Amino acid sequence: MDIRELRSFIHVARLGSVNRAAMHLNIAQPALSRQLQKLEETLGVRLFTRSGRGVDLTEAGALLLGQAEQLINQFDATAELVSGRVHRAQGHVTVGLPPTCGLLIGPELSRRFREQWPNATLILREGISPSLEECLVDRRIDIAVMHNPLPMAGVEIEPLLHEHMVLVSPPDASIAARAA
Repeated sequence: MDIRELRSFIHVARLGSVNRAAMHLNIAQPALSRQLQKLEETLGVRLFTRSGRGVDLTEAGALLLGQAEQLINQFDATAELVSGRVHRAQGHVTVGLPPTCGLLIGPELSRRFREQWPNATLILREGISPSLEECLVDRRIDIAVMHNPLPMAGVEIEPLLHEHMVLVSPPDASIAARAA
């Protein structure tokens, strides 16, 4: 197991796809698949379940993701310390957004993120609330904007917006009398 394999594993886990990770890492998909296979053979466990829509972390994969990110962060911090470079925020943040919300705030979020943290990477992942909840639990995303999330152990929920729904009808409509 080496740093390159761990970095590749993290990208695949975060993006949920070997193809997307290969494009992001600018390497051939078969080469990336071989790295993942070698890592699984070295560890003696399956890290992903593969499907037609991408990959999902196994329990072992979710455990490795947390540890691999810590190792990579420590490795990068050590290299930065030894080389004397000025510390700048680096790494990546994966944000889950519902489809409509992603269209509304995604571009502005990306622009502001690049301005504030030019050395870091923002990954936007689109999905409906139940799939975003699953991604949070599996640690494939770091933070999410969701509609009416259920309480989850180990996840902090901060309301951003409360919408008030109202019924609007002409004054003589019978539905208005029943709703009152």
